Amino acid sequence: MEICRLTQVQLNFGGWWRPCLPLVWLSSLLIAGCNDAVPFSVSASNATDRIVWVEAKVPTLHISSPSGIGTARLVTRNGDWPDAIDVTLDLTALEGFTVRNGDQVHRLELTAERRVLLEPANSVLQLQRLPSDLTGAGFTVRITPAKFAEPVSELVLEWVDYYR
Repeated sequence: MEICRLTQVQLNFGGWWRPCLPLVWLSSLLIAGCNDAVPFSVSASNATDRIVWVEAKVPTLHISSPSGIGTARLVTRNGDWPDAIDVTLDLTALEGFTVRNGDQVHRLELTAERRVLLEPANSVLQLQRLPSDLTGAGFTVRITPAKFAEPVSELVLEWVDYYR
């Protein structure tokens, strides 16, 4: 799965014209000129997961995962990582989020009481935003690649929703 850079825009596709999506996606790539616009190659474990890269002050990956469980692998195209990456998860409840770089594993767990548990304590992860009671969805987790003890070659993201 390749992703393309968007600038604060995300399109939701559905309805009767869904079979036309490849043509719509190809034309949007041609219009956007998305040859090397995204600094990462991304693969997702589930075909139904959608991942959108948004270029912003803090680059953001928006992940929509209908099954509530998923994995995404990010590999940098040029060897450089941004200082921080925000990952927005379109989930109703977050049980856990893990980022791996080789043998290094960092976990974020959210209890039913909304207590954040980090492992290790000096984690590369930080919970930026919980969903509001009004919207009911959307968690943002910040990843700081420079905090890894070893150089970052690739990042593997894993998430689990409480209510699958």
